[in-house]
Amino acid sequence: MHGSLCDTVVTTVDGQKFDIKDLDDDQWMAMVSDWSLPIFEIAEKHNSTLLSRLTYTIFKQADLFRIFKLSPIKFFNFFHALECGYWDIPYHNRVHAADVLHGCYYLTCHPIRPLIGPNTSIDSLQSSSLTQASPMSQSMSTLELMALYTAAAMHDYDHPGRTNAFLVAAEDKKFIPRSSEITKSNDSAVLIPLMMLSLLQNLK
Repeated sequence: MHGSLCDTVVTTVDGQKFDIKDLDDDQWMAMVSDWSLPIFEIAEKHNSTLLSRLTYTIFKQADLFRIFKLSPIKFFNFFHALECGYWDIPYHNRVHAADVLHGCYYLTCHPIRPLIGPNTSIDSLQSSSLTQASPMSQSMSTLELMALYTAAAMHDYDHPGRTNAFLVAAEDKKFIPRSSEITKSNDSAVLIPLMMLSLLQNLK
């Protein structure tokens, strides 16, 4: 970790409080780089704030607050509003989003070896650069890392738990008209435009 960002409690516009010191000292969040991070146990204790707590920890571990001079107040307001936009459904929920985010972070912070396929030549195998393990984060810019983690956190925002085909077949009055605000047509892919529109509204 990179020290405490601020010795204060951040209160979001909807009244949710985030104790920065408590987050920095959280034993579960200290396991964020482990594959065995107990997502479901954390969700039982922090169901309404799981995603923002995890995103905060990952952004801090990656030093993104310092690099991009991110305001903790703006950060928590955005990501808490984001997690509140997830539906309380069995899947495509905020716990799933947190799990995907954790998986992305794990894959970027641990050394991995390049994949060796059937077309790999013997000469190339002798190259130390090919076989040397290194974290994916070393091949990515900090902006790309922030984009990856943010995309993982928001990827199912406002997802109703139904497929495109179901919503179109059911002529869902909530999603198809909203989707057409972006696509200008009621095509068969209504979910992505819907989530894009919802996210843009959240950013305002």
